[in-house]
Formats: sequence, structure tokens, C-alpha cells
Amino acid sequence: MIQFLAVFLLLASLLGLLSPLITPVFNGQVSQLAWLFDLASHWQGLYALLLILSLVGLVPKHKAWLFTLCALALPLISASPQLPKASGSNQLLKILSSNVYVGNSNLSTLKALIDLEKPDIIVLLEFTPAHQQQVATWTDYPQQFLNPKSQHNAFGMAILSRLALSNQHIITDGHGIEHLVTQVAYQNQSIKLIGFHPLPPINQTAHVIRDQVLQDLTQSSEQPTLIAGDFNASPWSSAFKGLAAKGFYRTLNLWPTWPAKGKGLFGIPIDQVLASKQWHKIDTKIADSIGSDHYPIVVELSL
Repeated sequence: MIQFLAVFLLLASLLGLLSPLITPVFNGQVSQLAWLFDLASHWQGLYALLLILSLVGLVPKHKAWLFTLCALALPLISASPQLPKASGSNQLLKILSSNVYVGNSNLSTLKALIDLEKPDIIVLLEFTPAHQQQVATWTDYPQQFLNPKSQHNAFGMAILSRLALSNQHIITDGHGIEHLVTQVAYQNQSIKLIGFHPLPPINQTAHVIRDQVLQDLTQSSEQPTLIAGDFNASPWSSAFKGLAAKGFYRTLNLWPTWPAKGKGLFGIPIDQVLASKQWHKIDTKIADSIGSDHYPIVVELSL
């Protein structure tokens, strides 16, 4: 029985590790299967752990099972490509993105992190009127594009900046969720910044809309562009498929950002900054908890 369970666990973990490669097979054909495999694709760290545990029960009797260890490379292979590193730069742009959690009314811990990191731009998700009252006192970020929502609506958003903002506008997706778009004055040019927070893929429709909105936002990479927020999608998701071919790359590693409970050990990396091809990565980090169910992320880039 133990041997049978170990084999079952091994096969299940292999299917999970392969799910990012399986999802595209069903896209546009059997949408329910595409949605289900995409949901499964996010938990690559868990599948890797389960694979190792299954081998503990299998290898002592049959060492041939060791060949399945090759599957541990799949999460690196199937993830969306990462932005290249800068060879060196005297100019950098630092952006901090944080889902502050709609039920977290106190942003003092976040402000302490901001004072420490001193980012040029801040993107806040699940932004409420209570948060707006606190942000109004942050005089070190005079440029503010605020779109708060009530505590019954987790899709409020804010962009705060030391740099000049212009041409601020809102894009509304098929669920009525609003994403913020603005131009930022940086190094004598204008860059595009997008705050992105789609509905979680709780059903087939949400899955399709999330993917389509991200595809629409990355139609052109001719202008330096950054898309920051809670993507409700990991780098293994169908939401990221084809973005590198269009000139957009993830900037962070694959360490989990949600849920913060348990130090994110069994979580998934859904908080991201996506950068167009003109950017190069200097440094990235996942910051300490600010009282949200998400960890904040900090990204340093150069053009």
C-alpha cells in the first residue's frame, strides 16, 4: 500500500510539474481544462517537494526511480523568462509594489519600509479610503494617482511617485475592474507605468479575461514600460505565455509572495513587476511582512 501511495504521489507531482506545458494544449479548445491546468500550474514548489517525498519511499527498493529527479528542473524551464541583468549603471529606478490587504487599516509598517527603501515609485493594491487618508500625509511622494475602493471592493489602487506623472487614465476590464495607467518622467523621457490587479481566476471567464487584459497591455514594447501589481498569476501561468516574444519579462525570482502566512513557504509568486525589453535588472527583493497577506516586492532597474 505504501509503495502504491508513493507511486501515486510521484505521478501526481509529475503531472503538476508538467502543468505549465500542458495548459497551452487546451487554450482555445477546451477552456475548462485550460483553466484547471492553469490553476494547477502555480504550485511548482509544492510539486517539487512532493516528488522528493515520494522518492523517499520508492528509491530504497528501486533506484531507477531516481531518473525522475530530472523533473525538478521543470519549474525553471517552464517559467516565463526573466529580465537580463544590467552590466552596470549609474542610473536606477526603484519601484515598490505591495498588496496592502483591504482589511489592513494601518500602513505604518509599510511606511517604515518605504522610508528605508526610498523607492521612486510605489504601487499599492487593495487601496481603500482609510489608506488614502494616511497616504495624504506622505509629502515625500507628491505625485499621486489614487483610485480607492470601499472595504467591500478589493480592487482599489494607488500610484505614488517622486517623479512627475502625466496622462493618467483608467482601463476597465471585462469584470469592471480598473487598472491604472500613467506616464512617468524619467531620465528626460516618458515611460509608461501600469498598475495591474485582475480578478483571481476563480472560473473560466476570470481566467480568460485576466490573460486577455495582460496580452492587451503588452501589445507594444516600443516605449519603456513597467507593469506592477498583484497579477493573480504566477510565472508558470498562461497569463505569461508569449510575453517574452513580445518584449516583456518578469523581474523577480520564483520565491513566493502570497500567502504571507507561514513565511510564504508553500505559497506562489503572484506579485510581480513586468518590464519591457529596454530595461535591465539591477536588484530585486521580497521585503518583510507589512501586515498584509502578501509580501511587498522591491525592484531596481535601469534603462
